[in-house]
Amino acid sequence: MTGDPVTQIRWPERVSVENLAAEIARIGGFGTVTLETFPDYMRDTGVSGVTLARDGNAEVFVNPGLTDLNRKLTILHEYAHILHGDLASDDEYAIMHRSVFDDPREKRAEETGMRLLFEIQQREHDTDVLRFIGGGPGE
Repeated sequence: MTGDPVTQIRWPERVSVENLAAEIARIGGFGTVTLETFPDYMRDTGVSGVTLARDGNAEVFVNPGLTDLNRKLTILHEYAHILHGDLASDDEYAIMHRSVFDDPREKRAEETGMRLLFEIQQREHDTDVLRFIGGGPGE
């Protein structure tokens, strides 16, 4: 992938890590990106997230023992791998997981994940302000 993938995102009106999955799939060249929970036997491994790519789709698995913020950061980190093409949609089977943080791909994914978090928080804040100004109901 060339250029900055974050600038290619068509942000949904209601921003969340869950409803951003379709846009991540589009940019990354996948049919779908789904969020899944680790199977029981993987929960105590110390791994936060894993992304599997197979049959043109990506599955982001997240450890359910994470705090809400760590869950969000893990998902955004995995999304970053997809955005940067660290997983190929045409691979029969590929896997990416957090393991070695001195790997340039991991550093890039951390940086992009943090940028995505900033964008999401900024858009959530802007929506709240506009709702207040417009007199709309709070949630």
